[in-house]
Amino acid sequence: FSASDDNSLAVTKVGSWQVEKTLYKHQAGITALAIHPTGKLAFTAGKDKKLITWNLVKARPAFISNIKGIAELVVCSPEGTRYCVGLHRRIDVYSLSSAGIEYTIDLKCRPNAVTFLDENIIAVGGESSMVQVHSLIEKCLIKEFKAHDTRVRCLQTLEESAGSGKDEDGVEGESLTSNAGHVLVTASSSDHMLKLWRVFTDKESEVRCIGSVDTTCRVTCLTTWNLGMRGATAAKKKKRKLDEETAADSNHDAAAKLVKKIKFTEQSLADLADDKLAASEEITVEQEISTKKEVKVKKKKKKGMSSANNFVV
Repeated sequence: FSASDDNSLAVTKVGSWQVEKTLYKHQAGITALAIHPTGKLAFTAGKDKKLITWNLVKARPAFISNIKGIAELVVCSPEGTRYCVGLHRRIDVYSLSSAGIEYTIDLKCRPNAVTFLDENIIAVGGESSMVQVHSLIEKCLIKEFKAHDTRVRCLQTLEESAGSGKDEDGVEGESLTSNAGHVLVTASSSDHMLKLWRVFTDKESEVRCIGSVDTTCRVTCLTTWNLGMRGATAAKKKKRKLDEETAADSNHDAAAKLVKKIKFTEQSLADLADDKLAASEEITVEQEISTKKEVKVKKKKKKGMSSANNFVV
């Protein structure tokens, strides 16, 4: 899915990379796009100060909401029950069931990134060095910590299974998350740093930095990937391969039923040769001789014909 400044939302098929459908409803350029975890809904916000929820099954808008400003970002929760809209110095959290604002976060700067730690915890970063963590159940600020020197450009959450288990070489690794905490990834375009933070959802515990790296570049965007995210694709490929093997075995069995296999030995071949000789038949050819005498028929000579035309049968 891609949105552009020509007011369109394009659906492109992966593989052939052909545009399957182009949706138009905005009256100005689209500035933010998010896809629901089910893949059946999409959220777009544009310069026309409208938030459109798209029904991707029917390829048409489900409902349109007017917002007080131009949205700069839209983010869905992991289970899809909520979605956030980032405006100028404000974050509005919407409930999908009511399509209304459930919680509002007022900031002193422009928001740059929003991520859900889980379905009820949200982290916000912007044009300041601080990262805020809010609870959507208690509807309050849980904690705030300094992540970078100048600004926070990107935020992402690592899943609990992202760093646990064995890697591709079969080496057991340390889990990045625990049942009580989450791992938050932050990046800054000013100090070039990429950091990992251990964040707990209670108000008393401190946020601890568990890793950092200097990217030596100006970071403008960030995303995460782990081995668990390829599970669905790998399962589909494995199932497809198993189905092909099953079909090949069934075809082989069907062909084996049509062909009768006989195993011969040297003794059986010798016995078969003797049986053929014993069962051989004599073929005699008889010629029938007729006893009737051949009768010669003489045709009379016609007048006016040359002697060359006379013949005897």
